[in-house]
Amino acid sequence: MKKIIPLLAIFAAFFLFPLSVQASPEHPVVVIDPGHGGENLGGEYGDITEKYITQITANAMYEELTQYDNVTVYLTRTEDVDLSLKERCKIASSYDADLLVCLHYNLSENHTLFGAECWVSMFDPYYNAGYTAANEFIKEFKDRGMFIRGIKTRMNEKGTDYYGILRESVELELTTVLVEHGHLDEDRDASYCDDQEDWEEFGRRDATAVARYFHLASASLGVDYSTYETQSPDVTSGKMVPDESAPLISELSLEKVEMDAPVSVTGNDETVVVSGTATFILEGYDPESGILYYDYSLDGIHFSKLYPFREGGDPRDYKEGEVTFTVPVTKGKVAPRIVCRTYNGYDLDTQSNEVVLSDFEYTQQELDLLSGKVQKEETVSETETPAVTQEPGQAEMTKGDGMTTVILTNEGSDSGIQRESKILFALIGMLVLALLLFVTGIILLFRHVLKSNRNKRRRNRDDDFDV
Repeated sequence: MKKIIPLLAIFAAFFLFPLSVQASPEHPVVVIDPGHGGENLGGEYGDITEKYITQITANAMYEELTQYDNVTVYLTRTEDVDLSLKERCKIASSYDADLLVCLHYNLSENHTLFGAECWVSMFDPYYNAGYTAANEFIKEFKDRGMFIRGIKTRMNEKGTDYYGILRESVELELTTVLVEHGHLDEDRDASYCDDQEDWEEFGRRDATAVARYFHLASASLGVDYSTYETQSPDVTSGKMVPDESAPLISELSLEKVEMDAPVSVTGNDETVVVSGTATFILEGYDPESGILYYDYSLDGIHFSKLYPFREGGDPRDYKEGEVTFTVPVTKGKVAPRIVCRTYNGYDLDTQSNEVVLSDFEYTQQELDLLSGKVQKEETVSETETPAVTQEPGQAEMTKGDGMTTVILTNEGSDSGIQRESKILFALIGMLVLALLLFVTGIILLFRHVLKSNRNKRRRNRDDDFDV
């Protein structure tokens, strides 16, 4: 059941629990953490290894951010070394960091997810400050044209932050944003993170996000964010528990069917429609984490790739809506039954109702035409029809108005066919028997030779032991 926050809790969050983390210190300290390193390779896909590209992004971010005034910037690592999550946070804490930015690139288990996202601690005040900073990274992703998966929290079984870097940060009272720049293993993201130029572009944009968050200015870059207004989360309540329930509504309806032009049947003058398209409307609703993706299946087993429920994504401000989509459909012996799945911001899905596409089920006549089993009819003029003697397997003539039609079937005289079949089976039986005898002889001969060689080897081995 979806959680509803009472109105009183909203007021309490704003007025009874003031934030202790300042978003704009006079001289902020920022620590950039390139994810992974050393033996910790991170994600690997194709010829890309995550630990290398996070370092490239971090270096570009550092070079850009250090061009701003009144800010101090550090890196947790500048070389390919492995640091524990605790060590990374201790480094940031030793610099008295106002913000720790952890840089990563993503992969999904089935290589189906796409989009950029940020993770923050679910505990306030780190949630509020982290969310406000993360929102600036999301704006940069949007500006680049990427699909947005949102700003999220995640909880482990102990009720604390799932990601270790966020857990350790809270222990040391650090505001931290875990930035996932996109999925290396999905085509719709790969074009944004394919080479060094892309990775450096992310770094420069990450620096811009931090500069806006801290209201920085740079004379050398010609930018001034001192009057920039950041956006904090609408509600903070001490602990922002992540959404653990699937979308409430996933409802599918058929809008229209359009059939393709009929095709000719081989060996027949008839035509049959074999395919077309079906257009559907899918409604989705999730009041907590919003709607993100959908997919569909024509058999309830094999599903399509994921499609965005709306262009650009960002489920935070898309709690309900509908999407119209068209799929190609091929006729079959059984009417296709389409179902959809609607996914929320946490990749939890709800399956829709089933829609039966009866227009795409072959009639028996169409199946007979396609399989070539339709009886052929030969029509001749009655005046030209000679006397016909009915043979076995031929139906009686039927007379119409001035016409006589003879229906020919595939049945014929049984006696001749049965005689020929018996002879054929007898010949096949003799050939099989001869082949079995031949193979048996070969096997016996092989066993005799093998036994002779074995006896000879035994004699030689006995001679060796005697020596």
